[in-house]
Amino acid sequence: MQYYIKIVDMTKFLIAFLFGWLAYQNAQAQGNIVLATRAGFLLQVWLNNTQSEIPNRYIRFENLQAGNYLATIAIITSDGQRYEKQANIILNNRYEVSYFVLIDEAGKAEINLVNETPLFASGAGVNFAPLNMCMNKPILTPQDVTKLQQNVQAQMYDKRKMAMLKTALPNAGIMTADLKTLIKLLNSEHARLQFAKFAYEYTCDKHNYHNMQDAFRYNSTMLDLKRFVNKQNK
Repeated sequence: MQYYIKIVDMTKFLIAFLFGWLAYQNAQAQGNIVLATRAGFLLQVWLNNTQSEIPNRYIRFENLQAGNYLATIAIITSDGQRYEKQANIILNNRYEVSYFVLIDEAGKAEINLVNETPLFASGAGVNFAPLNMCMNKPILTPQDVTKLQQNVQAQMYDKRKMAMLKTALPNAGIMTADLKTLIKLLNSEHARLQFAKFAYEYTCDKHNYHNMQDAFRYNSTMLDLKRFVNKQNK
């Protein structure tokens, strides 16, 4: 009888422990989704049926259950224009995912994954760079890109254009959508490829380099760039 009581007590303990452990795991099955945009823009976000508060440059959804989310994102410019974009966001258990939202050269809203960080890792849970910084450098604003574009277009030869572009980048980060705009200012395919390789180090959303094919005339150039990028990531 004494052994039977001990077995029953141990079973109750194991069941209680199991339920407690499952509850703890369920409580930990959460993460954060962060969206930001550049200066001069504001964001409004609907995440499934949850709407963000007043439009802001930086929006953070915390303590979300891991899973798939449908994000409807509106970018509002300083002159009141509104651009919308829908995107599926996958949130893994105990992770924070950070996205940067911008308007691309075609005038469409674009959302780019910037970082995916475990919540228990160093640096998780803090305001991330794309608010206005990238790799501890300011991101080129639309005004910066436009001004640089005008200055480069005033030059006749690729050598002068390249020198001007290379001078601007070491002091700032750049998004691939803006980089494509600048690359197209160069006349020769060789110059475009060389600048794309040079700019890789200063690009904030390197994972979007596979979208750079629009900047080149030949598939062989893009293949050369892909080999370069793969080599850098080894």
